Amino acid sequence: MGKEKYLAQVKDLVNRSPYYQLLGIEVIKMRNGTATLRMQFRKELTHALGMMHGGAIASLADSAVAMALITLVDPSDRITTIEFKVNFVAPVEEGKLTAQANILHRGSKTAVGDVEVLNEKGSLVAKVIATYSIKKVI
Repeated sequence: MGKEKYLAQVKDLVNRSPYYQLLGIEVIKMRNGTATLRMQFRKELTHALGMMHGGAIASLADSAVAMALITLVDPSDRITTIEFKVNFVAPVEEGKLTAQANILHRGSKTAVGDVEVLNEKGSLVAKVIATYSIKKVI
């Protein structure tokens, strides 16, 4: 199976996963160490003051790095988040968020990616850097 077909299957599988559906995360694009994901603001994702919960935004960003990394590893490799740091810079009270991820470094056992989460106006909502483990499965 070719790489493009494999990535299309991953995108479809991920978009149908229960967690992504719960949060409303959608994979838009994955290719060459980059990924774009979207998530719509919904009341169910807000905290007591009516703003989108930081955990939902962090999940979007973490997922974006994972999708970007999947484009660079073998289909049999298993990737796992080791750690990530989130800087929240603006609250979200409406609209769609877009997470744009880029893999900065891919080694044999770890990878580092960064993400910008933007609101519909293109303004920065959060900046994230994440480190992932890469395990070869034989």
